[in-house]
Amino acid sequence: MPRVSPAALAAACLLIIPTLAPTPASAHARHGQAGAERVTIRIDCFRGPWHEIIWDRPEVDFTDDLVSYGYSFAEAEAIGYRVCRDPQGVDDPDYLVGTLRGLLRDHPPR
Repeated sequence: MPRVSPAALAAACLLIIPTLAPTPASAHARHGQAGAERVTIRIDCFRGPWHEIIWDRPEVDFTDDLVSYGYSFAEAEAIGYRVCRDPQGVDDPDYLVGTLRGLLRDHPPR
């Protein structure tokens, strides 16, 4: 089962503002307070043996990290699919990280 290079996409370290809580679950409950917390969300996509976007999808650990951060499963899955199925992200882990950061900034968990 081919996957995106683990070394290239091991983790996207995201600076999420504003939160003070020590855990992602608590951070969701405390949005709106001043401060910052460093959160790690692993970008892990199943790519398949093709360069084309065919079976691309988020792996479970990617979705689980987003759920742990405070998104519903449906929201986490939608974010994962948006990141993993972006054609510009093929073989470009920096682009995937930037896409995820933008989505988290523009659409924080409720």
